[in-house]
Amino acid sequence: MVAARFSGHVRDETDAAEALHVLADVMREELRLGSVALAVHGLPTCLVGEADAPRTVVPLEYAGANIGEIAVTPRRGESLAQSDVRLLDDIARYIAVAGQAIRASDDLRRAQHALESAHAEERRRVRRDLHDGVAPTLASIRLKLTAYRRRTGDHGLDDVIDQVADTVREIRRVVEGLQPSVLEDLGLLPALQILVADNRHATGINIVLNAPYNGFDLPPDAANTAYRVISEALANVIRHSHASACSISVGHHDGALDVEIRDNGDGFDTANGHGGMGLRNIVARAAIADGTATITSIPGGGTTVSLRVPT
Repeated sequence: MVAARFSGHVRDETDAAEALHVLADVMREELRLGSVALAVHGLPTCLVGEADAPRTVVPLEYAGANIGEIAVTPRRGESLAQSDVRLLDDIARYIAVAGQAIRASDDLRRAQHALESAHAEERRRVRRDLHDGVAPTLASIRLKLTAYRRRTGDHGLDDVIDQVADTVREIRRVVEGLQPSVLEDLGLLPALQILVADNRHATGINIVLNAPYNGFDLPPDAANTAYRVISEALANVIRHSHASACSISVGHHDGALDVEIRDNGDGFDTANGHGGMGLRNIVARAAIADGTATITSIPGGGTTVSLRVPT
């Protein structure tokens, strides 16, 4: 029963602290305990209930190694019978497996975040090298070839000059793909204003941006995640929703960036998993940034994408 209720409350994007809290809370309710303290090495200890009675501690063992412990207390005015302790010992084996899975998931999420940060920094470095080094050098070569052609009248250089110009344009296209320059140069809000204006003009959809938070001192990872999630969500609105209006809200509350993208389109049944790869990418991108993304939709009632990213 504990395992069934726990799996019903935890999703892939649930973070480690929340997962431990759910597990401890399910244990306390199912076993009718006063409190449950769940400690897994490498993760914050979770306490549910009030520990105002003598504790019973049961170690958590996984693959022959100690990975933490459960400390429980009975309800006020009650005590734990020996049969209760034996039940705890039995349950501890399953809790250890769940705890190890939560810890492994947290480790994987941290590794993904570190990898995404490293990739983002590498993209910024390559972008700078191309933007500030290779592209200006090629542009200078083109100007020199053009000047030489004017002096000599050698039109045999025309093809070479055109090829250099094409290469410069291609480099600029690659640079924009690596990291939107307006996001890096001007910040999140100007980048979103341009994104909204471009998509409104191109599609005719009434896209409105409500962003009282200007993004000042926003960490690059949070800004990049928000921009890319909004871009992905807008692309889904344009391609699939048949919406006539879409609103984007950006705010900052309690140390986190909050984003909401809401449209008045066709919507879909979330229970049948018809959101598509784009919406799944949004959830995955948010998790990598230690954030959360939720998609709510009603057939005929539009779709809302909500993002929360710590800053």
